Amino acid sequence: KKKNKTLLRLEYGLPDLDIPVIAMVTRLEYAKGIDILIKAISYSDLSTFQLIILGSGNPYYQGIFESMAAGYSGHIAFDFNYSAALAKKIYAAAGDLLAPSRIH
Repeated sequence: KKKNKTLLRLEYGLPDLDIPVIAMVTRLEYAKGIDILIKAISYSDLSTFQLIILGSGNPYYQGIFESMAAGYSGHIAFDFNYSAALAKKIYAAAGDLLAPSRIH
């Protein structure tokens, strides 16, 4: 797990810190709870974890995440080029996975 985490951080240009990597692989759509994640990020202490999101979809959310990645460099990475191989790397490296949803 540690080796996978180090390699994933390197791939996304994140520093190899002794903090958790949290990940989310999803479509960027309202039904998937993306707005919940955006709000949670705004209330979070980003010095305590790194967040990697892999997904594509709504251009509105992509724009928000692009701005967040620029503003929280070193702690947030977003990738809008989904591939099953990359998803597997993320699952293998992340300590925690996020799965917010608006579907009951």
